[in-house]
Amino acid sequence: MDHFRTLEQDPDCPDLLDVFLDLSEVQSIPETRQISTVISEMNRIRGQVRFGACAILANRDALVGMMRVFEVMAENYFRVTCTFRVANEAEAWLVSQQSLADHKPDRAGRGRD
Repeated sequence: MDHFRTLEQDPDCPDLLDVFLDLSEVQSIPETRQISTVISEMNRIRGQVRFGACAILANRDALVGMMRVFEVMAENYFRVTCTFRVANEAEAWLVSQQSLADHKPDRAGRGRD
């Protein structure tokens, strides 16, 4: 929760943030209520912080499953999310999503680059 407060109060926080959520060292499995708390914080700071793509790295079956629950619960806050078991795959996907967002046409049909 401190991380969200820091983002919210950072005057240099970019308009749009892509996220690499590395849970490869996490030993415990979050409970649904804990994920709900994170979603509530994302909703609370929605006016100050916008999220683009989110690559989630999780290497245990139960954690992968809970991160898929997170993906569903967070779908209104990220443009796109995906959970991975291999770091370089997650990183490559995140870079590809940044490239897609950079070249996504604006409302007039022109690229943004």
